[in-house]
Amino acid sequence: MSEVTGITLIMENCEEIYVPQKAIKELSLFDIERNLSVNSKGFMTDELWCDTAVLEFNYQLLNSIQTDAFIMSGRSNLGDRLAHFKDITIIVIEYGDDQEMSIRVPWDSRNDTYNLKMAVSVDKRFNTEKVLITNDDNAITNFCFYNDIRD
Repeated sequence: MSEVTGITLIMENCEEIYVPQKAIKELSLFDIERNLSVNSKGFMTDELWCDTAVLEFNYQLLNSIQTDAFIMSGRSNLGDRLAHFKDITIIVIEYGDDQEMSIRVPWDSRNDTYNLKMAVSVDKRFNTEKVLITNDDNAITNFCFYNDIRD
């Protein structure tokens, strides 16, 4: 594998949104696990998932990326979509040699549309948008408290 060129965020509605490396300030994935399984027809699946994902983006660059969400309201940028919908399901790390690695993130199945395991904080003063996706409910609570997020 070579240098990371960016990531593709796969959303709950299966929309795929590419974020170039220059818009990513941080990408940390913790407690990655791997599952290999073979079905009755002999097809093997190889899945990776993480317990926690921390992403920090350049807010202005993130908001220059268009998405299908919010089109009816005239707002269609990725930053607003992440803050409003909170619906990342998979992070695909893209490499310069056309290789990629897909990693599933935690999702709370009590809601089909919004990821209850995801919190987003925007700080326009420091040009950052932070995303936390984790199975640790206390971490979500603390993230929201310290970033003054009110849902």
